[in-house]
Amino acid sequence: MVSPLTRRGYLHLSGVTAVASAGCLGFENHDVPDLAIFNYRNRETTITTVVTRLSDNREILNNTITIPKDGNHAYENPIEREGVHQIRVSTEDGQEIQFEWDTPSDEAYGIHITINEENIEFSFVAA
Repeated sequence: MVSPLTRRGYLHLSGVTAVASAGCLGFENHDVPDLAIFNYRNRETTITTVVTRLSDNREILNNTITIPKDGNHAYENPIEREGVHQIRVSTEDGQEIQFEWDTPSDEAYGIHITINEENIEFSFVAA
């Protein structure tokens, strides 16, 4: 299921996230990784991440990694310019989330993807 995210929705969510996490992130240069994936399962998990720029349907990231229990992985800057991107994250056992992000030009914004036993969730972060 694709969940389109408008600029207004993005700004609303990023504002809430910025207030909720003010002072907690510790990014001194305000350069937040575009995508950060956190594995909160009780085992290592193989995760595939695909990012497609929708303006030209260009796949700009397609990577499969194994993240240890309670581990994480960051993709620093695969999204090189603003615009709408489709992000799909799936696990080897069939969990999947897919959504669209209208990416801002400011490097101070990113997405955290959390994988747990029951589902995959995403949230926006701001430095």
